[in-house]
Formats: sequence, structure tokens, C-alpha cells
Amino acid sequence: MDKSIMLYPLSCAISYLEVTITQVNRDGVVAVGIALPETTTECLPGWSRGTIGLHSDDGQIYCKEMRSRNAAVHTEPFGNGTIIGCGITKTKIFWTRNGVNIAEARELPASLQEPFGRVRATIGIEKAQVMYNFGQVPFAYP
Repeated sequence: MDKSIMLYPLSCAISYLEVTITQVNRDGVVAVGIALPETTTECLPGWSRGTIGLHSDDGQIYCKEMRSRNAAVHTEPFGNGTIIGCGITKTKIFWTRNGVNIAEARELPASLQEPFGRVRATIGIEKAQVMYNFGQVPFAYP
């Protein structure tokens, strides 16, 4: 159902990746976020403990620890051609859309701050195709 990718070690001041949605079906979804290595890959980032993710189908950020499963929309739903970025520091996480910050960086739950260095980038994909950028080409985000 979803796919997890190891992000380069998160021990630098900031770590960032971008995902370009090349194709997403009408009933598909792409979720971009972070997760602890021991979390399940059976569901999208943000739906299980130890994960947080921004979802393409509704533009919401999900995180069980933040009790935000029914959070207000943070961006419009996004699809084909959209570049979604996710950045993390030791205590905060932020997302970008086509190189522009979506909202103010949010505080990470304590459960995701403590194991810093073990956290990995996680991209959930259902009925979609994406390209990943870990810095091998210039980011859309300046």
C-alpha cells in the first residue's frame, strides 16, 4: 500500500526532500512525511503512531500523537505535477508546495523528537506514481 524510503541521516541542522507527483488516479493518494523505523508500513503516514504526513487527497496533516486526524485543511488537495517538500529539524517539521511554504513549521510531538537520527522519510503511495528528490537536483524550495 505505501512505500517507505530511508532519508539521509537526520543529524544535520535540517533535512529535506521533495516528491513530484507524476500521476495520481482520482481515487489515489500520496502522503509525504516522516516515521520511526519500527512503525507499520501498512497504512499511510500519519495514520499510525510514530508517523506524521501531509495527504494529497484532502490537504490535511495527520498525526495520531497530535490528535489532528480531523485537523483543518492545511492546503488544497494536490495532484499531478505538484511538488511537495518535507523538511525537518530536531524539533519542527514543515511542508512546501511547488517551493513555497504551506504553513508555519509545526512542533514535532515528543515521541518524534527524542529518537532524532532514527526518523526516516516516508512516502505513502496509493494508485499513484512519484519521483523523489533527495538533493541530487536543485530543489523547488530555495
